[in-house]
Amino acid sequence: MRWILYSRSDCPLCEYAANLLRAAAVEFREVDIDTDVRLKQQYDLQVPVIADTITGQELAFPFEPEQVLAFVKVSNEGAA
Repeated sequence: MRWILYSRSDCPLCEYAANLLRAAAVEFREVDIDTDVRLKQQYDLQVPVIADTITGQELAFPFEPEQVLAFVKVSNEGAA
């Protein structure tokens, strides 16, 4: 799957990001960073983070809905 949402449980901002992706019809895999020491060290204070597995680009919170839509669109265009 192209899109990953790095998140953690009991994270309202992470749920907000997931809802933005769902509203934009973006298929994604959600990864709980607290289940992996390396991911927790990398993303601990940044979640939620939306990652494009094709381009390697990431969008970390804080972000607005328009930024998420633009990130997904630009990333999709760049991989075409």
